[in-house]
Amino acid sequence: MPLSGRVKTHCILVVAEKPLQGREIAVALLAGSATRELPQGGVMGVSTSGDEVLVTWAEGHLLEMVKPNELRPEWGSPWRKEVLPMIPPNAYIPRRPITGVIGRLNLLARWINEADEVVNACDAGPEGELIFDEICRFADQDQDAEASRIEFTRMWIDDTRREALRDAFQKRRRSNLNRSKNQREAARARADADWLYGYNCTRYATCALSKPDLPLLVIGRVQTPTLGVVAERDRDILAFAPEPFEFAPMKFRGETTKEFEAYLVAFPSIRYGNVDHHFHPGPEIRDIRQELFMTATTPWRVTDLATPRLEYPPAPFNLVDLQRSAFNLFKWTAGKTLSVAQALYAREKAITYPRTDSNKVPPGMREQVEGTREALYYGWALKRFPGLKGAVLPTETAHWEGGVSDHHAILPTGLIPQAWDQEDNMRDEFRLWELIVVRTFLAWLPPASIAAVKRLMMRPWRKDTVLRASIEVEPVDEPGWLWWEDQMFNTRGYGPALADRMREVALPDAGNVALMAAITIKQGHTSPPKHFDEATLLAWMQRSSMGTAATRAQIIEELINHGYVMRTGTGHIIATRAGTMMVAMLEEKLEDEVTGEAYARQTEEFLERIAGLAKDRPTRQRLWENIESKVRSIGAKLLNEENAENTAYCPKTGQPSVLDPSGKYYTFAGYKEARFYVSFLSRKMTAHEYAQVLAGNARGAGPFPGFKSKAGNTFSAYLVYVPKKKKVDLVFKR
Repeated sequence: MPLSGRVKTHCILVVAEKPLQGREIAVALLAGSATRELPQGGVMGVSTSGDEVLVTWAEGHLLEMVKPNELRPEWGSPWRKEVLPMIPPNAYIPRRPITGVIGRLNLLARWINEADEVVNACDAGPEGELIFDEICRFADQDQDAEASRIEFTRMWIDDTRREALRDAFQKRRRSNLNRSKNQREAARARADADWLYGYNCTRYATCALSKPDLPLLVIGRVQTPTLGVVAERDRDILAFAPEPFEFAPMKFRGETTKEFEAYLVAFPSIRYGNVDHHFHPGPEIRDIRQELFMTATTPWRVTDLATPRLEYPPAPFNLVDLQRSAFNLFKWTAGKTLSVAQALYAREKAITYPRTDSNKVPPGMREQVEGTREALYYGWALKRFPGLKGAVLPTETAHWEGGVSDHHAILPTGLIPQAWDQEDNMRDEFRLWELIVVRTFLAWLPPASIAAVKRLMMRPWRKDTVLRASIEVEPVDEPGWLWWEDQMFNTRGYGPALADRMREVALPDAGNVALMAAITIKQGHTSPPKHFDEATLLAWMQRSSMGTAATRAQIIEELINHGYVMRTGTGHIIATRAGTMMVAMLEEKLEDEVTGEAYARQTEEFLERIAGLAKDRPTRQRLWENIESKVRSIGAKLLNEENAENTAYCPKTGQPSVLDPSGKYYTFAGYKEARFYVSFLSRKMTAHEYAQVLAGNARGAGPFPGFKSKAGNTFSAYLVYVPKKKKVDLVFKR
């Protein structure tokens, strides 16, 4: 590895994730140095500190998890239920080189073992940690070892401009710090969970439920709940029957003689749904109208409830918000948006790291971000958007937040990509960059001031009751950021334009009393829910903790590739016949255990805790045990095994639970002295529910409904196992 003709000093190997990134890092770190590009794939030179540096790269993942049949022949085709579940020994799933990369891996391994320091410059996140760690393990090196001859360090890259790359290199830190170690463990745990759950549940379901027109049932830990919610929405739409309701617009004349409108408020007994002024169709509303005509001279007392509020601009983009906006504005798929964003980051260097769930920015970046905003605004935006007319760009203090972990919001770097291609078409990269830049302008602008007023009219009614009418208006007092959005464009892709909002005017002064001038009755109908589209499905996935920012687009594409969902010409995402059939078959056997979101969300929270720094963080081994217990339980139910409903598997040992001969309690092998009673506070508990509680560790599981207090009141609560007491306790807040 030493440069020819030089005495070896300190040799540093920098490993990037892909060739383009590696070459960019080499240009940044070796600027001013005589460099040599190696035919094997690498750039060598001398850093400003005099160290010999070799920058090389992987090709993304160079290793992959072995398939079940590569571990044991009986786990291959044809699939047989007798060999399930497939649990690799020692809680370890081996990895093997991907076809065609063994030469690259051997070269990287040799360079790693020749270096004094090896720097992980792969993508900044758990997946980048895993890619680098796989290569190190292939080279028989443990970067977590304290006594290693080689020093392993980490470059945390979220901006690919040359000065930012040099800064990341200068601030590199040791790889065996807990932050990096825990992220590696979480990435490996995620891969383990997907392998165990996906392979086992797919084979259990296929062996138990397959039919000629659905020979293969592909199950995924996140994929199947996502299919489940799409199929459920489709069912709701298909089963929807519009229901009529009525409402009564009214006109009033106040003491100032000016007229204004309001809506009659329904009594709770005749109200339809949750809207105050919707009535069940029937004679009641007509009786009220008739009597109001007959008593039109009765005054209504007028009360104005003013609650002015501030409407703040949208936050800077995270990936899901960017994908949703790109769909609303350009009709792009989530996958296309991610691809274009990745090009803007890696090739064009025009934005920061895009695979982020954060829309906050740490205070330490404030000077840099404000400088970039001003440079782009005065150097580009004033020409691009003439309606701004030279307005001075203000800056508010929103969206700065301390403690931002791993990644901040997606921001422009200050570089401007090429706008037009050779055919004079606007480039996709420029369209997405412009969207990110405008959102960055808006995010730190002053809030709009909204003069929200609710006018409430009341008059005496029958039997000492009161009849009400009301109206709410929200005129814009000071447009704030809304003006700037109006001069550029709406980065959300929805919502009324400022001109429409400005048409809403304040209510005229009515004085203290008013008289009814008119009342009519109109009909309305309930509307069905809307099919999911790219934006709404991504929002659901984010809200329900389904997958990560980097994987959600891939999950949607996998569902399409398997033929379980399809995109319509209008952009909707709907379940196909195969997808609908699979969900129905699974729910018939398992209710929503596989198609519901609860377990997938619980697993994502578990993975986040593994990656965290808390003292009581769970381990990869604990998640493995949890998944193993889960797939055993699912398999037993799918195959109609005896006592499947009342058999679960111990999260510690993987052994089945035992129901005492008395039928009063369950026992789990890993909790020998504890008894888990079938009847707990008058609620019948299943072994599977107790297994969930045990797998949840200090967080427990729930909430479980149906407990009864001594007074006979029914309530819901979480359950948590308390080791010192050797029993479960109720928890009401978590």
